[in-house]
Amino acid sequence: MTDDVTLYDRDPHYIPRVAAVHDMCGYGKCSLTAAIPILSAAGCDVCPVPTALFSAHTKYAVFTFHDTTDILSGYLDAWRKENVELDGVYSGFLGSPDQVSIIQRLYREYPSALRLVDPVMGDAGQMYPTYTPELCEAMGGSGGRRGRADAEPDRSEHPDQARLPRAGSR
Repeated sequence: MTDDVTLYDRDPHYIPRVAAVHDMCGYGKCSLTAAIPILSAAGCDVCPVPTALFSAHTKYAVFTFHDTTDILSGYLDAWRKENVELDGVYSGFLGSPDQVSIIQRLYREYPSALRLVDPVMGDAGQMYPTYTPELCEAMGGSGGRRGRADAEPDRSEHPDQARLPRAGSR
């Protein structure tokens, strides 16, 4: 005998929209190349926010790194002008200290969006070579108003954490 368990109620006619804030690697299955298909398969409309472009994952000896900080504010301004609504913000690798405050803008502009913060600062106890002490310090407050990077949603806004809040009509 099995009991049916419902993790969340989902309207089959509604597709939750999630901003995926990560880098994009040309070689190596990680970051946006992994997040987009996984979130899409989970039924989400994925809106990528590329924080950096890499030729390959930083575990490889040779890679190029292009920081996208200079385009992010305009990128998000365009979303505002188009009235893009978000149900979630999933952030990962950030390429510079200035990106932390730019991404916190998403938390302010979409206060009801579920937040998932994965700071993506290194692997196997080693910091990524692109990380600076300034970026590490800035990341300490990347979780928004709670002051820390944390995947746990604020329960006052999301009492049913398994359910993505429904954005305005689209």
